[in-house]
Amino acid sequence: MKSIWTVIITIIVTAGLVGGGGYYYLNDQHESEKADMQSQIDDLRSSCDIKKASDATTTDDSATSSTTTSDTSDDGKTYTITT
Repeated sequence: MKSIWTVIITIIVTAGLVGGGGYYYLNDQHESEKADMQSQIDDLRSSCDIKKASDATTTDDSATSSTTTSDTSDDGKTYTITT
């Protein structure tokens, strides 16, 4: 009877050690990946901020360009509007 309890306790302790080690390893991997992703997000945000700043200094080309719109009606005629 004593040997059965020894086996059961050994199994429980081994499962606890393996489970704890697995949890620690996976949690460490998660934190590492999280830090990598955060650095990528920060890089993308900084590049977007730079792009936004350069877009703000350029002139607005849409105000000076003309727009041409063409529409074909049901009778086959094409109407063109230039603004």
